[in-house]
Amino acid sequence: MKRFDVAPLDKMSRIISFGIGILFLSILGTIWLAPDEAKNAVRLYPTIMLVVIFGIAYGLKPSAYVISADKLLVKRPAWNDAEFRLSDISSIVRIESVPNKGLIRTLGCGGLFGYYGYFSNHDYGSMTWYLTRRKNVLMLEVKSEKVLVSPKDTDAFLSELRNKIDGLNLA
Repeated sequence: MKRFDVAPLDKMSRIISFGIGILFLSILGTIWLAPDEAKNAVRLYPTIMLVVIFGIAYGLKPSAYVISADKLLVKRPAWNDAEFRLSDISSIVRIESVPNKGLIRTLGCGGLFGYYGYFSNHDYGSMTWYLTRRKNVLMLEVKSEKVLVSPKDTDAFLSELRNKIDGLNLA
């Protein structure tokens, strides 16, 4: 098994993550610094909700990619790994920059700790993203699904992935 780090967050994702973190802290500070007449339940519910939102976003973000003998795993801090069989990968395409035009986030996160979930656009159709940057990414066609990943060392990742897939095809 070979482990590949995800790329560092791009500038937009860092700005969004920092901005949402400051916003959440501001909301919590306002709630907890309110006059004592406020009931603790009024303070507790929004606190729990904001912490859960932040925790889920962090738990779903891609943290590493692992290529084993027969699978590609997308590691996540607090969620099950996403698994893709190498034998199901029919094509790999390098995308220099994912276009914004016509991009629709159908169910996913668009910047808080990365870009992950389900997205769609006119150029590529429906996609599943496991990204930390939107430039220099790889699109894998897995069965009928398009999966986007953003390893730190794209060339080494691509070489290892192709070698493993070629090894499967020779066997």
